[in-house]
Amino acid sequence: MTEPSRLRRLVSRIVRGRDDPRPRAIWRIAVPLLTVLVIGAGVVPGVLSAAFGLEPAPPWAGLLSNGSAAAVAALVLVGSARALDRRPIAEYGFDASGEWGRQFGIGVLFGGAVLGFAYGIGYAVGSVRIEGVLSPGAVDSLPIGIAAFAVVWLCVGFWEEVVFRGLFLTNATEGLASRSLSPRAATVGAVVVSSVVFGSLHAPASAVPGNASLAGMLAVWTLTGGLLAVTYVLTGRLAAPIGVHFAINFAANNLLAAPVPGQPATPTIVRTAVTGPGLWHPIGGLPMVIAVAAGYAVLAGWWARQPDGTPTGWSNAPGRTDS
Repeated sequence: MTEPSRLRRLVSRIVRGRDDPRPRAIWRIAVPLLTVLVIGAGVVPGVLSAAFGLEPAPPWAGLLSNGSAAAVAALVLVGSARALDRRPIAEYGFDASGEWGRQFGIGVLFGGAVLGFAYGIGYAVGSVRIEGVLSPGAVDSLPIGIAAFAVVWLCVGFWEEVVFRGLFLTNATEGLASRSLSPRAATVGAVVVSSVVFGSLHAPASAVPGNASLAGMLAVWTLTGGLLAVTYVLTGRLAAPIGVHFAINFAANNLLAAPVPGQPATPTIVRTAVTGPGLWHPIGGLPMVIAVAAGYAVLAGWWARQPDGTPTGWSNAPGRTDS
């Protein structure tokens, strides 16, 4: 065998599995993830800002960066479905149905309840106090600011759920299943891996609020990623995870917002202040950990009440492998 032939076989073995004509799961995850992060959230907003002289002021900076990321994520989803995954869009959890809209609405209520519970715990233990209501923060108009940030958080929920749950978790499950894991073990492993990556990537990209610690925020980001992943697995749709993700961000930043050092004050319905130690920070401490744990318990209770008791993510076990 000639050297070029050996090289081609080596490259093919690295890129593709033995029994699957598609690229390996690692590439089906990494290529979309890096494309959205680098191009959607980095290059495109930077080019547009430079071309049009846009000021990086909230909420418009968030609209630009996350709107770009959402648009690129939509394109990447379509491209991945056709060129990498070779599956219909519906298999990621999208469909034009009333049930999809209903699950999105339930997700919004669920996410808002989780965040509200965390702040309720913080208020009960004296680590949070209310400083004002209907505060426009650093924007000129409270209604316009609230509406603009709602769009920002909807974009965030869309692109992060597409990337981390729709693309990452789906392909990670298939990749782990190709290693002779059962559907249940593969799904659990994919939930854990995707949640750890989700939490870790938030560290350099997100501000740590108040006196919360980076370790506390990493724990919260990872546990919340797990909650979103479990929601996706149980429902088989991205509707509820997008709703939960949107609601947690919106409630934390525009319903019950506390100041974040070095960041402009966001418009919020209730302006709060964190007065307790970092351990009891409503977002980066035990209150949010407890609230997210309660969210897991609610999902477990909902699952237990289902007639067949089988999560959608397990019943739709991957049939393709990349080993």
